[in-house]
Amino acid sequence: MSAITARSYAVLRAFDNPPERAYAGGMAEITRKELILALIGIHEDHRPRLSGIDLSGLDLSYLNLSSADLGGANLEGANLYRTNLNAAFLGGANLRNASLKEAYMRQTRVMGADLRGADFTDARMTGAVFQACDVEGAILPDAFKQLASDPAGGKR
Repeated sequence: MSAITARSYAVLRAFDNPPERAYAGGMAEITRKELILALIGIHEDHRPRLSGIDLSGLDLSYLNLSSADLGGANLEGANLYRTNLNAAFLGGANLRNASLKEAYMRQTRVMGADLRGADFTDARMTGAVFQACDVEGAILPDAFKQLASDPAGGKR
């Protein structure tokens, strides 16, 4: 894990669902979502690097995470409604019970991910690659469900 990823993960855990804005030593605490938005914007190549980060249960709807590296990220129960995940990498990500309704997932790579109970209703997945994923209970088009559970995978 890179230094920035480890630091980011530690900071995210520290601000896990604060009940209200609190002030400690004159500095305002921020919410997890505000921190994520700040982290997304700090990379010079403009490719969000959120690999290994705990994003579970967050409302990430409508965000632009195109080309994001979400490898190994915990997105369990996250709301990704209409989120732009075009060309994103989700290898090894935990998407259990996540809502990806109407998400934009063109050219997205999803390998070895936990998709159990995830809802992909009306997601746009042209050219998406799914491989060796756990799809039990996922709401996913049949063609993708077959590809996703196949160790060899493929794309549609």
